[in-house]
Amino acid sequence: MRIGVAKPDHGIVGGFERVVDEVERGLTARGHTVERLVVPVRDLDRLPFGVRVAAATWRRNPEWFEHLRQVEAFLAVDASRFDVVLSTQPPSYAIRHPRHVSIFFHHLRRFYDLAGPIVDAGLVDRELHGHAARQIRRVDRPLLDRVGWFLAGSGAVAARLAEFNGIRDRVSVFHAGLGFRAGLPPEPGPPGTGAICVIAEASASGMSDSPVRKKTVDKPRPRPLANCSAGRFVCTRRRPMRGHSSTAMIATWKK
Repeated sequence: MRIGVAKPDHGIVGGFERVVDEVERGLTARGHTVERLVVPVRDLDRLPFGVRVAAATWRRNPEWFEHLRQVEAFLAVDASRFDVVLSTQPPSYAIRHPRHVSIFFHHLRRFYDLAGPIVDAGLVDRELHGHAARQIRRVDRPLLDRVGWFLAGSGAVAARLAEFNGIRDRVSVFHAGLGFRAGLPPEPGPPGTGAICVIAEASASGMSDSPVRKKTVDKPRPRPLANCSAGRFVCTRRRPMRGHSSTAMIATWKK
């Protein structure tokens, strides 16, 4: 079969990109012709559906306007040459095709299951965000209704499709376990010699779903992160995360 894979390109590579790569490799290995249908998000203009939005208005709720302009872009994608289309991250499910399967790992969560928490955290205006969430769901509903089958990333994701969209009869759970093509990761060394990576700040570019406030990071200095009777994890250094505005802390176990 000829299979098109619809995906927004945010210019970063994360876990979901690895999932899509693995799915494409598996389909190709089974003899299918696979082609990716990409919408380069950073290249889109700021005229969702031809409406010019004032810069100040856009800044008040950028995720809302970003979603709309991506919906418009995917509606315009011609997928007629494919036998089946797989959509991936939101809102690639806006693509038009009579045989449409969605690898669905989440809604645009700040307007769905995280709408309440980010309001409660004081990150957004309650009235404005409530209105924005209602409108996003109104836009998404007919697009999701056209999808033939959902491969939900977990039982929790399947439950959200049921809660927010009433979709129960065309959903199955897809556990996308990834193999290590370069072999298994090395065995850990003796206790006290390993390291763990802890995300210290939550403000990933293009991933603004987290209801956690940004914090100013002081200059790196060892400090305890967690303690127990046997020892403690101590932050020894920090490093920026590629493609994100977050910072990773490297923590070492100390007795």
